[in-house]
Amino acid sequence: MTKYTKPYLDVPQQVELLISRGMIITDRPRSEDYLRRIGYYRLSAYCYPFRRSTITRDAQGRVQAALDDEYKPDTNFRAVLALY
Repeated sequence: MTKYTKPYLDVPQQVELLISRGMIITDRPRSEDYLRRIGYYRLSAYCYPFRRSTITRDAQGRVQAALDDEYKPDTNFRAVLALY
């Protein structure tokens, strides 16, 4: 059985996590309301286009790309909702 390593976060903590990763949230109560109705996990899929990526090359010169947990500059919650 797989053991979860991430702690449970309530909705205000989820908003704090988004902010700590660089998302701009101007209306905190409204953002919390959307997270309660939509759910963090479901909405997180719409955040992918806004995540920063790191591009590296391996030993053979092949390009490797990986998404970071941080958001691109000027990413705001409204843009994620618009995509949703």
